[in-house]
Amino acid sequence: MGIAVIGRRLLGADDADAMAAAKAVFKAAKFGAVDVSVTFVIDAEIRALNRHWRGKDKATDVLSFSAWEGEQVLGDERFLGDLIIGVETAARQARACGHSLAVEVGVLVCHGLCHLAGLDHERGIVEAERQLMVEMNILANAGLPVTASLAGRG
Repeated sequence: MGIAVIGRRLLGADDADAMAAAKAVFKAAKFGAVDVSVTFVIDAEIRALNRHWRGKDKATDVLSFSAWEGEQVLGDERFLGDLIIGVETAARQARACGHSLAVEVGVLVCHGLCHLAGLDHERGIVEAERQLMVEMNILANAGLPVTASLAGRG
């Protein structure tokens, strides 16, 4: 599995630990030989993307853009999609949950990968429960706290 990362400088001192958490999540997800891009942005950037693509005029923690939605590009069968992570929102959430930014990045990568795989907690309670179980399994296998699962937060 290949991971292309953009914007790591925004992670500051948490960069190495956050990248280790993200890689552990990718490995634990067991998606096979696929490629994913992860881009770290500031709140203003993710807010603009959230407004444009989801009609929600607010910053968010993670956005997922599946390569399997819309028109397919031949030759990119291994590319699963893009994850965009709002670092400022992630840092606030990490503080509120009492864990590190690295753990939060791992949680957000996990959550985003579930969306890229077709799970969507916003489709109803059954799908939300299914996504929660998948996220908790991936987090546990990655050595991250299952209690930090994004799908399991209120």
